[in-house]
This record gives sequence, C-alpha cells and structure tokens, in this order.
Amino acid sequence: MKLRILAPIVVIGFTFGFAAASTLWPGPSRTERITMLFKEICVARHFDRDFGTPDDYGLVDVLDGFRDVVWIDPTTGVFLRLEKAKCTIEAHAPHALSRPEAEDVLTRLETIVPSALPDLPVDPDAAVGGNSVSKGWLTGPRGSLARWGVFFAAFPDNPDGDSSWLWIRAPQPDS
Repeated sequence: MKLRILAPIVVIGFTFGFAAASTLWPGPSRTERITMLFKEICVARHFDRDFGTPDDYGLVDVLDGFRDVVWIDPTTGVFLRLEKAKCTIEAHAPHALSRPEAEDVLTRLETIVPSALPDLPVDPDAAVGGNSVSKGWLTGPRGSLARWGVFFAAFPDNPDGDSSWLWIRAPQPDS
C-alpha cells in the first residue's frame, strides 16, 4: 500500500481512537480531582509520606503577591499552597466551586477525613454561617497554635466574589 494512502488512514484511526477513549474512559471530574489532590498531596504531606512533587500531578508553579510559590492546577483552576504546617487548596472566581461542586467536595471529604484521621472530631463551631458550604474537623483550643485539623469552606453565592478553601493544618507548639 502506498504511503500517501496509509498515512491518512493511520492519522484518522488514531484520532477516532483517542476520541472514543476519552468518551469511554473520561478523566476524573473536577471535584474528584480536587479531593484527590487533597488526599494524595495534603494528607500525605501531613503524615510525612512521600507524594513526589506538585509537578508530578501536572500542577504549575507560580508566584503569588506575597512572593510565595503556589501551584495552579490547569485542569481545575485551583491553587495549591504548601506552608510549613499547612496545606491549602483554594479556588477563586472565575474558577470558584459552584454550589453543587462544593456540596460534592464536602460529601467526599466526609469519607476521606474520618478514614485518614479517625480520631479527629467534627467541630460544630467550625461551620461558617450564611449561604456557605462548610465543615471542620478540628481539635485543640480555639485561637491556639495547637489547634489543628481539616477545614473546608465554600462561598458559591457570595456577592463579593465566589471562593473556597480546603486545608489541613498540623498542630504547632504554642510559643
């Protein structure tokens, strides 16, 4: 068979194959990816387990206004911030979580947190009022550096701009 005939057939075959594969085996949803990043990076880091680097997850490093390095996930539009005792995943308008996405993230966290941190209690005082979607699994005295845990808050209907935060913070000794 001539190369002029075979080459287009191969290119068309690969194109249809990739299109069919992405339809049959789609990637994770936005909320699945966000909670996967939280579990595989933030929770692993909390327990000093090797997670590789944010680059290994397809995240791109950027400098924020405070000259800290943060990573952005081009797939979901969320930011990952790694600090000494805290790992935060945040989303802001125009890539903020919608109400259904925020509720889905919270549902997923209600499985992840008790499994990964079974002794961490739900803190009913951590819920943010208003039109938010929020929950905290926190322990330690309020206002203390020894207070630690997981906190999620999303404000999908905020007139000042939609945003959300999901973080895990390690306990720190009071100075």
